[in-house]
Amino acid sequence: MRLGRIRTAAVLVGCMSLLVACDYTSTAKAQDLCSRYDQLATSVNKMLDEDPLSTKAAELRARSEEVSRQLDEFQAVSDGRFDNVLSAVRAEVAAVREAAVEAGSEALDTARPQVKDSLDNLSEAWAWVQDRADVQCGGGS
Repeated sequence: MRLGRIRTAAVLVGCMSLLVACDYTSTAKAQDLCSRYDQLATSVNKMLDEDPLSTKAAELRARSEEVSRQLDEFQAVSDGRFDNVLSAVRAEVAAVREAAVEAGSEALDTARPQVKDSLDNLSEAWAWVQDRADVQCGGGS
């Protein structure tokens, strides 16, 4: 009889440990999602802060590459929850990069309206990501 109680207690302790581990894993994933979001937000905000009238093409390309890298990292931990809205952000980041590449440093003056439009569109697409991330991460970044 006593051996049965010990086994039951051991099974209960084992189950509780698994539940705690599962809770920790989901909490860690949520924190990783939110920390990746914070990093992405920093990169996107730096890009949005660029002045399309004075920023050099090389700076726009570098910013867009950084945002693309952060998008990849965020999307990897988001388990598909942000795929639709991230696609829109990714497209606008690519548009900024293409405008900067096509313009080059000499012709950037002629591409500035296109860069400004792309940054405006990026701002709108980013607002959708922010809304969803605020729900997931519990606040504004």
